[in-house]
Amino acid sequence: MVKRTAGLPIVVDMEQGIVGAIRTKTSLDIAGCWRHLREDLQRKMIADGVPQTSRVVIINDLYNLLRSNSQAEYNAKLEQISTQWPPDFRKYFLDSINPKAEHFGMWRIQNKFRNYITEYGVTTNQSEGFNWLLHDLQGWKEAPIDCVMLGFKMLQSYYLNEIRRGKSGLGNYTLRPQYHDMLEDLETSMPNTSCHPNDIVQSIKEKKVILKSPQEQQTPGDNSRVVRAQEIRLKDGISLSSRLGVFTVFDERNFNIVKLFPPSCSCPLKDGCVHILAVKTQNARAPKKVKPGRKKPRHSDDDMPEQTEQCKERVEYHTERAEHHTEQAANQTEQQTEQEDPQTEQTEQQTEQAEQQTEQTEQQTEQTEQQTEQTEQQTEQANESIQKDILYSQEVWVCADGSLIRENLNVSDRRLITDPCGWLNCTIIDACMDLIKSQFTTLNISGLESSCLGIQLDFTRHTDDFIQIINRNPTNGGTHWLTVSNIGCTPGTVNICDSSFSDVPSIELQCIATLVQPPSMELKIHMLDVFPQNNGYDCGLYAIANLVTIASGHDPTKMRYDRRKMRSHLFLCLERKSLTMFPTIGQRKVKNPVKREIVVQLHCYCKLPETHTLYVMCDGCDGYFHPQCLGMTDDQATAMDNVYCHECSIKYK
Repeated sequence: MVKRTAGLPIVVDMEQGIVGAIRTKTSLDIAGCWRHLREDLQRKMIADGVPQTSRVVIINDLYNLLRSNSQAEYNAKLEQISTQWPPDFRKYFLDSINPKAEHFGMWRIQNKFRNYITEYGVTTNQSEGFNWLLHDLQGWKEAPIDCVMLGFKMLQSYYLNEIRRGKSGLGNYTLRPQYHDMLEDLETSMPNTSCHPNDIVQSIKEKKVILKSPQEQQTPGDNSRVVRAQEIRLKDGISLSSRLGVFTVFDERNFNIVKLFPPSCSCPLKDGCVHILAVKTQNARAPKKVKPGRKKPRHSDDDMPEQTEQCKERVEYHTERAEHHTEQAANQTEQQTEQEDPQTEQTEQQTEQAEQQTEQTEQQTEQTEQQTEQTEQQTEQANESIQKDILYSQEVWVCADGSLIRENLNVSDRRLITDPCGWLNCTIIDACMDLIKSQFTTLNISGLESSCLGIQLDFTRHTDDFIQIINRNPTNGGTHWLTVSNIGCTPGTVNICDSSFSDVPSIELQCIATLVQPPSMELKIHMLDVFPQNNGYDCGLYAIANLVTIASGHDPTKMRYDRRKMRSHLFLCLERKSLTMFPTIGQRKVKNPVKREIVVQLHCYCKLPETHTLYVMCDGCDGYFHPQCLGMTDDQATAMDNVYCHECSIKYK
């Protein structure tokens, strides 16, 4: 649009659309913003999992490269420095950033952009540019902040005025021929009265601010406005309407309405209004007048007239008489005091002490009553708050509809999710498994039963694919959540996704054994190397995240979950009644997905691992069985000489 743009500098963030538009429509000289380049590389390194210390070193290497004095020096430094970078980041830099290096390098932008280069290169950030300009302006010496800010305002006014004058064909900027239909006639309404930028900058250097342009400084003063305002005041042409908060000013022709806060007038003249000046001078306070003449003397003044000798004698006589009467009165008082009975003094003292004790007792009684009332009020308030909390916690947050969630989620469950240290309960875990069961009906995934079934070991045994979240110690209220699945495993093998990688206790082995129907009396358990938790209360979040990952057909060992977003993601999923993949930060690279393998021997017809309950050995096959599984009690089994299982009893009878 604008002519004479060839060679003018412009700083952009090197987006393809912006660069293409500038090159097509203008002839501006383009430079890349160092700040945007640094942020792009930071995001790339974080996504690739580059450590913090390595990221700092790479950013310092980037500044060292961009400050090269020539293209050859840049290429030599790049060949030497890039060998120490991670391979993925080095490939990304050479493919994406290196072709654009000429727009960032100091060897190219030094001459064109010299006045725009800060400590960290060129930038599109307004705050950084403003700080640099402020520092550059104050480089000569310290300048008052009011001069600096007013100078910036005048610089802005000058360039805005130049742009508007350019639209009318004036000044240094004009429209291209194809945009002449946008011409405006602003020559009369927008004259070039702004101060030149060199004069403004020079005024800041000299700690002086030019308030008027040279043309305005040559115009005569506005004494006529003061005279007209004084004439209006002398003719009593100003009246106040207290109800409306405005002044009515009459100037021999018509009435005008004036407001002082903010200053405004109904007359067409906007600048230099006489009516506003008249109102301001009318309400100005006159200086307090001081009466002329000598002030009255005070008693402490040294220039008071001296007393006569007769006056002095009279004063001395009256003073002596007053002192004599005072001595007589004092002597009489002392005599009366000595004649009083000493017992009266003791009685008065005892009475005063008794009164003081009574007052102290009354004060203590009042304090005790006040403390009792405060305690009762605090107890009532605590009971009311507890009842309100109980009622509020029982309010329904997510309603059960039968098809998606079988049990309501209350406000107390929501608090557990939103609390950064909240430990998820079985209600939240069961709701998540209900949602997975309803979302993946076509995959024929078994399991996903209530986690409370683990208390009585009542899980359904599965021969096909299943997923289940169990608790490590369900009989004692639960201590740790983990995910169990046999998807992708051989028969008789299960995978455990445990975010704490702890040992497997016997009660947990029993829960896992009740989920599987192995073909033999041996069960293999694979502890997968999943993304670990970093605290002692987020096990439920990781169990649900691994549940969704397995159900979605992904490998849980490759997931690097974003810990900061896990709770908010679960909160939104439960409100929408739809579970999706938890947010991740890249992928993990695991050499061996199976961190540990455990082989468990099973016994009896129930195919459970050995526990601390009573077992009896079959005298025929030497197998171990529970008496209850053989149809007898513990007392009957211990009283019998020979015990046989069902198969051996048929063989030996």
